[in-house]
Amino acid sequence: MLAVLGALVGVVVGAVRVPNPQAVARVLLASDPTLPGEQEAAAEPDRFIQTQLLLIASPDVLTAVRDRVGDDTVHDLGATQVGVTDVIEVSASAPTAATARDAVTAALAVYDERRAAELTVRADAISGVLDDQLAALAAASGGTDPAGTEASRLLAERNELALAADSATVGSTVVQAPVVVETSRWGGAARAGVTGLVLGALLGLLFALARARSGGAAREG
Repeated sequence: MLAVLGALVGVVVGAVRVPNPQAVARVLLASDPTLPGEQEAAAEPDRFIQTQLLLIASPDVLTAVRDRVGDDTVHDLGATQVGVTDVIEVSASAPTAATARDAVTAALAVYDERRAAELTVRADAISGVLDDQLAALAAASGGTDPAGTEASRLLAERNELALAADSATVGSTVVQAPVVVETSRWGGAARAGVTGLVLGALLGLLFALARARSGGAAREG
């Protein structure tokens, strides 16, 4: 009887406690481009992808997503690699399907903006070095041809850098727009019902053992 009662309670509780909707999107990640003036790093695509997964799922990005969506109930922000490709899956949960979709969209926007900002910082650092060299030439310039040639070379490098930074592709390209993964009320209810059945059966067994012991003690007395 206790097992049946536990199963019924579990089904009711499981039906009431519906999991929050989860939205999922798939995007293709672009690797960091090598800018003019930088040394090309050895290609380590898997390490790059794993680093980006950690960045997207970081508490810092989750806080930014909550601020952008305007909802502190967004949770379970995560990112996983799809097979051995450069495609990743970004997911988030929220009390409503619309908020979950907005959270994934916001996470991708925050990520793309940060990747673009990092590229700008790198380009500005290289441009700063070129500007310093140009300033040194101007200070020491006597109008000689070598100085003019060097200045032209530095200006050409700076223009090439600006063009490369403007045309570089960083961040993510959407492969699959955010979609909501349907959550089943009865899936949770079934699991809770099984748990209630097991717990009810255990309680029933313990109760039966206790009664048997008390009955045996009474007969001996």
